[in-house]
Amino acid sequence: MFQNYMKTALRNMARNSLFTFINIAGLALGLMAVTLITLFVVDELSYDKHIEGGENIVRMESHFTLPGRAPIHSSMGSGRAKFGFLEEFPEIKDLTRLMPTNAPVKYGDSLFNEAIIFADSNAFSLLDVRFVEGSAESALVDTSSVVISADAAKKYFGDESALNRSISMTLEAGQREYRITGVFENLPQTSHLDMNMLVLLDDAVFADQPNISSRWMATNMYVYLQLETGASLGALNAKFPDFIDRFATPEIKEFGMPFDSATAIARWEAIPIKDIHLYGAPVQPMKPPGSITNLVSFSVVAFLILAMAVMNFANLTAARGTKRLKEISVRKVMGASRKQLTTQIIGETLITVVISVVIALTAAEIVLPYYSSFLGKNLSLDLINDAGQMPVILAATSLITLLGGAYPAWLLTSYQPADVLHSQASANTSGDRHRSVLVVSQFAASIMLLIATIVVYNQTSYMQTIDAGYRTDGMMVVHGFDEPDLRRNAAAFKTSIATLADVKSAALSSWAPADAFNGGTRASMPGQDEPVVLVMRRVDFDYFDTYDVRPVAGRVQDEQYANDLIRTFESDVRDGNVVINETAARAFGFASASDALDQTFQMIADVSDPSKTINATVAGVIPDLIERSARESISPTVYFVDEQSLRKLSVYFETSDLPALTSRIEAVWRQFAPNTPFQMDFVDDRIAGQYQGEAAASLIFAVFSSLAIIISSLGLYGLASFATENRTREIGIRKVFGATTWLIVRLLTLQFSKPVLLANLIAWPVAWYFLSDWLNNFSFQVSLTVVPFLVASIATLVAAWITVGSRAYAVAKSKPINALRHT
Repeated sequence: MFQNYMKTALRNMARNSLFTFINIAGLALGLMAVTLITLFVVDELSYDKHIEGGENIVRMESHFTLPGRAPIHSSMGSGRAKFGFLEEFPEIKDLTRLMPTNAPVKYGDSLFNEAIIFADSNAFSLLDVRFVEGSAESALVDTSSVVISADAAKKYFGDESALNRSISMTLEAGQREYRITGVFENLPQTSHLDMNMLVLLDDAVFADQPNISSRWMATNMYVYLQLETGASLGALNAKFPDFIDRFATPEIKEFGMPFDSATAIARWEAIPIKDIHLYGAPVQPMKPPGSITNLVSFSVVAFLILAMAVMNFANLTAARGTKRLKEISVRKVMGASRKQLTTQIIGETLITVVISVVIALTAAEIVLPYYSSFLGKNLSLDLINDAGQMPVILAATSLITLLGGAYPAWLLTSYQPADVLHSQASANTSGDRHRSVLVVSQFAASIMLLIATIVVYNQTSYMQTIDAGYRTDGMMVVHGFDEPDLRRNAAAFKTSIATLADVKSAALSSWAPADAFNGGTRASMPGQDEPVVLVMRRVDFDYFDTYDVRPVAGRVQDEQYANDLIRTFESDVRDGNVVINETAARAFGFASASDALDQTFQMIADVSDPSKTINATVAGVIPDLIERSARESISPTVYFVDEQSLRKLSVYFETSDLPALTSRIEAVWRQFAPNTPFQMDFVDDRIAGQYQGEAAASLIFAVFSSLAIIISSLGLYGLASFATENRTREIGIRKVFGATTWLIVRLLTLQFSKPVLLANLIAWPVAWYFLSDWLNNFSFQVSLTVVPFLVASIATLVAAWITVGSRAYAVAKSKPINALRHT
């Protein structure tokens, strides 16, 4: 019987080659897209699953709601947690802290800038880091120890052992030798941790920096907690407010914040380590985080594409199957049961599905390297070595076979033999309603995807091209002022750079566009009840001119005004003039920028010592600058000239030979900092880098939406072919009575336009609802107008017209005698 079913299936496939091709092509395209999306989704969901005992490890995160500023959700916690958490919370078994920094590392003639992690000695055991050389217990034995990754060991020492070798690093204690006491395995790609070199975190070294580990409200470390088995994470989070109230409230009062409890502005939250990648805080993550929104969106796209492919398959199979109603009826008369006929149809479906799956997996394997490279991942399709992939493929094949074959089997076996044989017809029009529903569903999904693609692209383009309020083209940022001599001679270094050919101007600052640091200070205007938390920007006198920022009221700092230079770190703190942005002026309660001029407010000069305050007089107000991502709202910001902590140099240039200019700048760097690697990037690249996730999502949406439309068009072409074939005699008669080819094409095209138009009525409100919610995540957003909806609708309608019209034209242009000869 199986052999008979196989012969029948292959014979039918060969006899209906066009439908066979459309069925296989549509299903293979859909399965390829679903395979690629699934690999991405599975990879995103597998982060940090490799950590043994990870179910009991959580990370402490911080939420701040400061007056006048947007809420901040930071991935960092309080370094002070080491000195209090274990005593206060019995459910915490252990904790460890990681504090990142950057430092020049030298070995022989090799000089690199490396990301260094200050870590507690128990970090390796708690986070389940495996060692290649040495051990977790003997790794960080003292402040002269350094532990490196296998990649770092290979970079510095090749295939030789790195254990007990020495490298030179410039950290808090200055340049000194560090002995390598361990080499750990490279962390999996699916780890949220990014660790290359670690040294011991000794709190005594930072005794003169109370914000490191002496204050509860200072958040500058990644804090991981190991909970006792069975401990409730919810119960732990519920205890944090009382702890903050008791221990952190004195700190905010010390800073002059008028709140009865620190809980008014701060909240702590511990989240499972396996949730960090997708649900962790967006501020200062160790590695670029994933997006649960993108993950859900891509999963929905995969579902829609698969649903469209299966609907196409079922629709075409059912439509073409009506040509076999006489065959099926005769089989029933001869004694075949409905179960046997259903088994035969599903068996034929299985053959088509298996062929489609093989083609889809082959195509996915071909494009996978390019897809992985674009996503920055190492995705693999390994059915042999990956124990989880083959069962999924088999289950998917079985499910698609049942879904794709069940509807045609039910429809084709539901007819009574007498009805079919008595009428000498094949009941071709039966099932039209079901097919119409499937076509409408397909195009509704396609239209929604296309609308989403257009809106995501528009939003991404808008963020990348929005006027930030300052010069971005021709701007270079030189950073990495870790060399003490360079920091002391920063002004001389700037002067040397500014005199180079093609350099128009240069400016020192504590910050550059797109930097993650977002430090602030308390500021109080006389007569106001609540203080304003200002973002602090230390700049020099050339900063605003270099970035081409002009005040909307007053002036910017100028060397001819003695009071424009402020001192904030030294013991002789000095008052002076400052510049604020328009948001700060509004936060202080001024109706206009000019009203803020010459007003004086008091602000903490050094956040590590709240007793140091200065009186700042507003000399000018500048426009709000988009210094961070367009997702974030503008914060009240104060700019002041201070000679301390200026660790970045912004260079404005105009040149036709950028490599030569970069080489000249690097040569000057070598004169001032021979032991520090030269680091630079461009402002437009820094800004664009903030939107890589949106840009990638936009392109992926575009590609998969195009595939969805192709799949829908293939199905529509198949149905149009079937419909025109069934109406061949009608078309011939119409032509005999004078109908032109164009009139016949228009008739058939308009018939298939109705389900597409109906699909728009379904797609528009659904797309509007979800896209409105998505756009609310951005402070600067495009308006959700009707244009993307019209474009998507017209595009799908034109695609349908071309698809149906091409097939209708091929039939309509034939001679009537060919249609009527055998009727």
